Amino acid sequence: MLYSEEDARIILKTSNDTVSPQVFNPDAFSKAWEHGTMAFIFVCLFVLIPLIFACLERIMTQKIWAKILTYGLGLVIVDTFIAIKIAQSVHEIKAQTELDPAKWTLTDIFTDVNFYLVFILGAFGILLFKFCFEKLNRMADERNSDVAEQQNKISMGHQREDIEKYKAEVSAVTSEIELKEQETIQKRALIDLSENELQNLPLKKITQIENSKNDLANKLQIIESTTDVYKSHVENDNIPVSIDALKDRINVFLEGWNDFLHHEYSIAKASEKSSSATEIALNWEYNKITKNSIDMRVKVK
Repeated sequence: MLYSEEDARIILKTSNDTVSPQVFNPDAFSKAWEHGTMAFIFVCLFVLIPLIFACLERIMTQKIWAKILTYGLGLVIVDTFIAIKIAQSVHEIKAQTELDPAKWTLTDIFTDVNFYLVFILGAFGILLFKFCFEKLNRMADERNSDVAEQQNKISMGHQREDIEKYKAEVSAVTSEIELKEQETIQKRALIDLSENELQNLPLKKITQIENSKNDLANKLQIIESTTDVYKSHVENDNIPVSIDALKDRINVFLEGWNDFLHHEYSIAKASEKSSSATEIALNWEYNKITKNSIDMRVKVK
């Protein structure tokens, strides 16, 4: 396609032959030879461009940049540029045979079959050669003892890492099992202790009942002894009472009497009767305590 446009002009000027441009010309090499040795060599070397892009991942050490150049620059930019230029050349050659040719615009590529044909077949060629090249390289690497040894070392390294990982997991599981066994032993000991307590529970209950009976018997004996003492005092009319207890009894009586008066009578009358009762109680205390006319049953502390 580098020289087809100029050849078409020469044919149209020198003869009456028609020109039918095609994307793939079967006489491309012979016609390129007619334009000189360098033209032929250039056409032959041009095919190296997609091949180099397909081999970048094998050549470059930075695999990410190799992928970017292969798919970004080679597959998209270069292949698209070549497809646009070939579609434009075919359009220009056809335009020379038309009386009113349409001007080429970049938007024509979206409706130009030649553009899609060149782009798809160009991309397919790069991808197909890339796949075959990588496949052949892997086969060669498998036959290469040095590469196989390196791969084995890498594989062994990964396997060692996996073994260490599994050992760590086994150690963790073993520790967990030991912990569970200790918990099981503790729970079994607790179960045995509970069973023993359960077996001893009737005997323990009987013992507690006997102790409670004994305590009750002792308390009853003390109460009976105390009761006998108080009975003796009552029968002999000799009940010992302390002065403090006597005053407390008087105060309790006065409080109860005061509540009764205020409940049954008016406030004035209740207050009068309450004051009278208090005065009588004080006089009684004065006569019994101050004048030493205390009943013999009252104990002075």
